[in-house]
Amino acid sequence: MWSIGIYEGDSIFSMKPSTKIRNPVITIDSITDVRASLVADPFMIFVNKQWYMFFEVMNEDERKGEIGAATSKDLLKWEYIGIVLKESFHLSYPFIFVDGDDVYMAPETLGAGGVVLYKAVNFPHSWHQQGMLVKGTHADPTIIKHEGLWWLFSCTTPYQHDSLSISWAENLHGPWLPHDLNPVYSDSKSISRPAGRMVDEGGNILRFFQNCSRIYGESVGVAKIQRLSKDHYDEHIKEGSDVLGPSGIGWNATRMHHIDCHRTETGSWVACVDGHV
Repeated sequence: MWSIGIYEGDSIFSMKPSTKIRNPVITIDSITDVRASLVADPFMIFVNKQWYMFFEVMNEDERKGEIGAATSKDLLKWEYIGIVLKESFHLSYPFIFVDGDDVYMAPETLGAGGVVLYKAVNFPHSWHQQGMLVKGTHADPTIIKHEGLWWLFSCTTPYQHDSLSISWAENLHGPWLPHDLNPVYSDSKSISRPAGRMVDEGGNILRFFQNCSRIYGESVGVAKIQRLSKDHYDEHIKEGSDVLGPSGIGWNATRMHHIDCHRTETGSWVACVDGHV
C-alpha cells in the first residue's frame, strides 16, 4: 500500500522525514469520496498563499486511477478536498506546473494514447483538456522549460521501466518533436523511469529517476544534467546517488519511488514523497 509523506532538508541530497509532523500525511483513510486502495505520485504547487497537493488515488471500485487533491497553509496539516480529475482511462503522476498566469497538469494518460495536457479553468477543481502533447506510450511525463525550449522526459516502456525518451517544443502546446538521440536510455531499469519534478539548483538541472533494477520503484536517484539541446544529452549520475530509499519499517518500509522538491523562503528544501509499507 502506498502513502504520502513530507520530507525536508538543507539540501536535496540530505532529505529526511519532516520532524514537525507525523508521516504519512495522506493515506487511503484520508480519501472520503471514493474507496481508495492507494495514494501515490504527489506533486505540490503554491497558489493563493497556500499549498495544493495533487496525487493519484486508485479508485478500488472503478479499478483505475483518478487525481485527488489536498490543501495546506503550513505543509503540516493537510485537508483532502476530493477527486478533481477523472477520465474513462487510468490517471496517475499528476505533473502540475505554472506557465504565466495559467496552471497546467500533464498527468500520465497511457489509456489516451499519449500525454494529454489539462488547463485549470476553476483551480483546483475543474480541468479542461488542451490537446495531446505527444502520442505513444509515455509513462511519468515530466516537463521542464530550459533555455527557451520546453522539454518532456518520459519512460516509453512503462511495464519494463527500462527506457528514457525526450521530446522538445518551442511552445508548450506544440508541435513536439522527438530528441535526436531517442531513446536516451534503453534496457536500463536502474536510471530510466522519471521519479518527480526536475529542479534547477544553482544553474544545474537535477533529474530524479526510479531505481527499478530489483523491483519497481524501490528507490529514487538523481542525475545532474550537464548538456541538454536538440541533438545532445549528457548527464552525470553519481554512484550511490539515491536521495530516497525505504526505511525498513512503517509506511515506507519497502519502497519509495517519487519526490517533488521545492525550495523554501529560508533556502532549505521541502518535498512531498510516497512510500510503500
